[in-house]
Amino acid sequence: MSMEYSKIIIPSSLHPDTIVAIFFLKKFGAAKYPGIEKARIEILQQLPAGENGDLLLKKGVIVLDVGGGTLDHHAKGRILSELVAEDLGIESDGGLAKLLAYTKRDDQYGIGTISTDQLDRAFGLSGLISAINKTVRVPEKVIEVLYPLLDAHYTEERKRTSELPKEFEESMREGKAEVFEARHKGKKLIIVILESDNISMAGWLKSSIGIKADVVCQQMSSGYTNILTKQIKRIDLRQMAVRLRTEELKLKGNQQLPSPSRLMTEGKLPEVPEWYYDKATNSLLNGGVNPKGISATQIPLETITEIIKESLAKDGSGKEPRQESRQDSHSKMKTLYTAEFVKNPAVLLEKFPPKHPRVFAHHSTIVFKPSSLEGIEMGKESTLKIVARVYDEKGDALLVENPKSNSKHPHITLSCAQGISPAYSNELMEKAMASNLVEYFEKPEEVEVIEGYFDGQQDITK
Repeated sequence: MSMEYSKIIIPSSLHPDTIVAIFFLKKFGAAKYPGIEKARIEILQQLPAGENGDLLLKKGVIVLDVGGGTLDHHAKGRILSELVAEDLGIESDGGLAKLLAYTKRDDQYGIGTISTDQLDRAFGLSGLISAINKTVRVPEKVIEVLYPLLDAHYTEERKRTSELPKEFEESMREGKAEVFEARHKGKKLIIVILESDNISMAGWLKSSIGIKADVVCQQMSSGYTNILTKQIKRIDLRQMAVRLRTEELKLKGNQQLPSPSRLMTEGKLPEVPEWYYDKATNSLLNGGVNPKGISATQIPLETITEIIKESLAKDGSGKEPRQESRQDSHSKMKTLYTAEFVKNPAVLLEKFPPKHPRVFAHHSTIVFKPSSLEGIEMGKESTLKIVARVYDEKGDALLVENPKSNSKHPHITLSCAQGISPAYSNELMEKAMASNLVEYFEKPEEVEVIEGYFDGQQDITK
């Protein structure tokens, strides 16, 4: 009969790192530690005489952060949740990356919630944990309250980092998804058309870890079809609303059609309730996530795809825009700076948790306010070497090797204190170099980047 693990010992009240470590044990530890999901939690500031972590482990007791054992992070200079993740062999699970980054930032830098807004801090996880520790004295009850929240986060992150990418790849192979580009008001958009019942898919497709889609048209197996956009792009959907509503009315046998100005009206039209024009989210919804009382569209997905393509090729008035060359469109845009843009800021921030509330991890400047885009290889992907980190009470930046940069000390700004501009990193680097205070890494890190420019509103990389 295998040993049952019935107790977890911790040295003090629960804090984020300990809570996440216990969550890992209870969620993933049953195979290695049978019974751990039901183990009670005991607080002991020091172990009984003659006991240590290894001896207690043989008695069915897991000791965390006390007694210098295998799972005591104080002697190892690392966070407890990292040690537990490695002990369970789950450290490479992408669904845990944000939890580990959060606990590391909270434990090592004391900034679990970066925002200085008092409501954000009160209702952020660190603030809620602090509050619950003052009112609930039983550790098991604290875990009981927080476990569903952490489990829900993990479930969604697992979808985003593993399940959704696999599902989308499969949809592409089976011909259930299509990706294409369109020009809309001089800007390039990435459009995705797909058949899927997964309500998390559209959000992932639009996200930075997805394919950064600007428009997603998702049809469910029930026939309900929703068109969602990336709000920051401010895509004009009025012509699309007119075309979809017109086609729907024709398929319903209506001979007399409302005027175009009425068909592009926000909200729901009694004549064609199938398509709701939601200006707040800039979407066209055929029932949304919960299509109660709304009929699925009769328009075939192939027709909807054509409507999307043709509508986006027009401006708000319905006129075809004058075709411009790529060079013309770039030259007419304001160029604030050219840069190597960080492809995945979240990954960079996981390696280098920010030390200040204002977080960036966005780019390494090539030229500020350039006179032209000469020499810029739009969309070129590469890596930059990170050779050192420099920070003080105002700023926090990584020193990088960027051969294209005209900066004296090429860098990536990670974070700044409130009221401090990211441009402060230039001064920060200069002071550190002059004082010979730069501590170079023994082994440089690397960051993936993509070349382009910033026009004052968005990154342009194609």
